[in-house]
Amino acid sequence: EQQPAAAAVAAYAAAAVGQESSFESTDPVEQHAQDLDAAHTADEHVKAAERFANLLDSGPAISHTARSHALKAVLEAMNREVKSPGMQIHGCRSISVLSRDPDDGDTSASLEALSLGVVGICLNGMRHHWEDAEVQEAGIKTLKGLGFTTDGRMEICQKEGIEVVCKAMRLHRADVSIQEHGCNTLGNLAIHEEALNHIDKEVVGTIVVAMQKHQASERVQEAGIWSLYSIHYAVQDQDDQVFESAGVTEAVWKALELFPRLAELDEAQALLPTGEADYDDDCGERHAE
Repeated sequence: EQQPAAAAVAAYAAAAVGQESSFESTDPVEQHAQDLDAAHTADEHVKAAERFANLLDSGPAISHTARSHALKAVLEAMNREVKSPGMQIHGCRSISVLSRDPDDGDTSASLEALSLGVVGICLNGMRHHWEDAEVQEAGIKTLKGLGFTTDGRMEICQKEGIEVVCKAMRLHRADVSIQEHGCNTLGNLAIHEEALNHIDKEVVGTIVVAMQKHQASERVQEAGIWSLYSIHYAVQDQDDQVFESAGVTEAVWKALELFPRLAELDEAQALLPTGEADYDDDCGERHAE
């Protein structure tokens, strides 16, 4: 009988720790994965994970074999040390790189991460550390990356990732990065039909509040517009009631007044009431027709 993904990863790592390698790898990615395999205490895991995340941030070449081993090693460490915020932060940093697909249409990296239970492990870490803004930010960024694929969107939605992202945004309203990446993540997830089972007025309201609280951030305004457009497009034939009384139109107008460049976005224009007003880029105001 096939083991659950997390258990399978744990079995792999346990076997790796118990065996001495017959050679010393010269591949830095493979070496760091081996360091994670060899770690025993929470502190050792966190230090090894931070070193690994720093290496991956530098953009090393990653072979298919090293990527596969690294994904298993990082996910096992995150699963084992779920109570360690540091392990969740640096683990998510690494997963965001290791699960990133190239631009040529090859989705093998994200598919392998999904097969190893990355969504459940990431969400579990976030649920264990609601009050830690760094854990929430790292988790949201990882979910955002996984949400670029159809399979990733579906699994994140099915595992209530929309609810988790919204809760993180509500708990850390003052954190501009969480609001920006949270909005983008929700926009990605709304593309999948499974999202319809999880989108409601509260989700839309969370995005609108992010735009209201961070009017000085053009990135939050643009991310908010994108996510609202994505949700509007998803629900327009199903239940447009989620947009009622949420302040969407007002939030979009305010964003255009603050940052006239955003008026060029098709997404922004699609959210405005048709025929009610035109936006003047020169003066940053709306004019009734």
